[in-house]
Amino acid sequence: MFLLVGGRDKNLPWENLGALSQFNNIEFVFFGECGVLAQKKSKLTGPIFSKLLQALDHTIPLAKTGDWIVLSPGGSSLDEFKNFEARGEFFSKQISDSNIGLNQALISFGGKIPNFKKVPIK
Repeated sequence: MFLLVGGRDKNLPWENLGALSQFNNIEFVFFGECGVLAQKKSKLTGPIFSKLLQALDHTIPLAKTGDWIVLSPGGSSLDEFKNFEARGEFFSKQISDSNIGLNQALISFGGKIPNFKKVPIK
């Protein structure tokens, strides 16, 4: 699973993400204004990109059938997009246009308990 984390910082407790380090099947990809901060505070490893497109350009070629790409950014979308819907639509389009045959792609729409939306894959 590839977990995309980033956006604009909302003063979240990024250090709590560190608990995910126990799962060796998660590859973290950081992006946006708070990418460096999220990685530093969480103490997780993974590449950092300034834009979501760069993160996807890195991640999509690495994904194989059966992999998941999860956009659960934590940060707001306002560093790149007009709102979170626009970011979600951008993510959905990039995944759908890639034709990589992923089993699943998910978008988390914030809140304390993540709400996920399945993205149709061609």
